[in-house]
Amino acid sequence: MARDPDSGRGDAFRNWFQGLPRTTRRVVGAVALIGGLGLWYAFLFAVDSWSGESPGWADPLDGMVGGIVGVGGFLWLQSRRLGGLGKARKFERARRRGRLPDDADPAEWGPLLDQAHRFQRGARSFAVAFTMVTAVAVVAVSAWAGYDWVVVVVIALIGVALVAVLDLASRRQTLRIRRLQEQVQDLQGR
Repeated sequence: MARDPDSGRGDAFRNWFQGLPRTTRRVVGAVALIGGLGLWYAFLFAVDSWSGESPGWADPLDGMVGGIVGVGGFLWLQSRRLGGLGKARKFERARRRGRLPDDADPAEWGPLLDQAHRFQRGARSFAVAFTMVTAVAVVAVSAWAGYDWVVVVVIALIGVALVAVLDLASRRQTLRIRRLQEQVQDLQGR
């Protein structure tokens, strides 16, 4: 049986998971979360212990907390901005595939894509400016600290490369959003 191109990679798992009773879903989710955090902790602890020092049990926690807060904050903002996790999933799927869902409503997707386009422009400006300021600060501190000029130039080149990669990724996202906006305009014209 051929795979449906509109089904996402995680749709089978998501359908199975949503079909479970509520209590079982919570237990499976908690066990998966605790197991994943345990593996992550073990990996970070092993990396710390390979550095030659004897790490304390709390040493890996700062990296874990930072990652959890960062990813959780991003997911919360994304779902809030798009009106819920369901809409966020639909938006991401449409953005990745480059086409709107078959049941797309232009009245719903038009403002959503306009908002995404504005957000992408602002995020690109902020990310590029922040990365450039940080790179200049790191280069200045490195030069002031007495590092060799070769090291300072390498640090500056890494900063420039980072800015270029961020800008390229943002422009790619903006192009995908524009293509979706054109599809909404085609739907409105029908």
